Amino acid sequence: MNTKDRLVSQQDMDMFLLAHKAMRRDIPALAGIVRSLRPDQTDRLRALSGLFDVVYRTVRLHHTAEDRDICPALTAKVSAFAVHQTKLAEEHRQLMISLRESKEDIARLVATNGDAFTQEQAKLASKMAWLEDYVERHLGHEERDMVPCAMTCMTYQELYTISRTAVRRNSKRDVAAAFPWVLSAASDAERRKFMASVPWPARLLYRFWWKPSYERKVRPLTAA
Repeated sequence: MNTKDRLVSQQDMDMFLLAHKAMRRDIPALAGIVRSLRPDQTDRLRALSGLFDVVYRTVRLHHTAEDRDICPALTAKVSAFAVHQTKLAEEHRQLMISLRESKEDIARLVATNGDAFTQEQAKLASKMAWLEDYVERHLGHEERDMVPCAMTCMTYQELYTISRTAVRRNSKRDVAAAFPWVLSAASDAERRKFMASVPWPARLLYRFWWKPSYERKVRPLTAA
């Protein structure tokens, strides 16, 4: 059997779902940052807004691949998966609404001062707490039901094609935002494996442009 004709493994799915690691790391981290912010921390506020925009773009890209490609492919092979496809699509819709609203609230917080800042901060912190809980439950659903189903019926070639198609249909700006954020949450071994499957122009862009740009964007949030 050709290597690409084999069924996907857990490791293959882990590569596709690296965005889950980034979401699990940064959604709680962002919630904590929101609670600790002061109105005079201009650099941190702007960095928070910039990172949240990256999260929003990447999650939208990731969910689109699942809704348009992964889930329909699984339902075509395993009809019982249709129940999960419908539920996951609704979870994606709810998540994107919450992310968009939080993104708008962060932009408003950046422009707010005085007592109004504390009020806006409290409202945003409440939304972020809900988002943190909902993201974890959603990721658990995907990993509990979508991943095992894929491992019973989807080939590596199919997953590879879906991944490449998802990247090509998105804007260069979205890809440039998503790439370094997702890889920032990967282990060294995961990063090497992921990069080995990426065309050399993208590897160069990541090394000399996307990664440095991302690191500059988030530095005010990570500085001691």
